[in-house]
Amino acid sequence: MKNQASQDEAPAPEKPFAGLVRGRIVHYYPLAHECRYSLPGPWASIVTNVLNEEDGLVTLNTMPPQPASIGTDPVLRVTPISYSPDGAPGCWSWMFPGQATRYSPDRK
Repeated sequence: MKNQASQDEAPAPEKPFAGLVRGRIVHYYPLAHECRYSLPGPWASIVTNVLNEEDGLVTLNTMPPQPASIGTDPVLRVTPISYSPDGAPGCWSWMFPGQATRYSPDRK
């Protein structure tokens, strides 16, 4: 008899970061000092570099949701940022369940 996974549990993808590519929008959970003058996270962020596809380590351009003061850069560039499925401060996560596999860069 075959071992079958419980219907309550989704099977883990073989490559959990297969859809992690430059240009992908993800959530960034800011540290306390980063959201001092802005709204708390998560913040929308763009993956600008994938440093380690096996661990999900990335570089992000993050846009805090409050306008920046004149003369300051409105984008927070952070690196290296690790993945956290629970949204730990200073980490990134997918915006919604299945985002890692839902959109594939090689899908036509």
